[in-house]
Amino acid sequence: MGWGFLNFCTGARTFTFSPVLAVYAGYSMMQEHVDPGPALDPYVQDAMDEIEYVTGAIDTQWGAQRAKDVTLRLLPSIS
Repeated sequence: MGWGFLNFCTGARTFTFSPVLAVYAGYSMMQEHVDPGPALDPYVQDAMDEIEYVTGAIDTQWGAQRAKDVTLRLLPSIS
């Protein structure tokens, strides 16, 4: 199992490093690109959602999801 976004943020706090969010700007190393404008909008929205997940209050969509995820991680396993 790999590290998810929540694990990365928790690890940053635990090991006292500053997390850096990489945001796709529409260009790749293969010289491909996404034109600015509507084609790039889904990538911008993903970045905004990630920022809200980390910093949003629990009454926002992604802040509430983060709170739910943290709560689920703290619950004992049922197996």
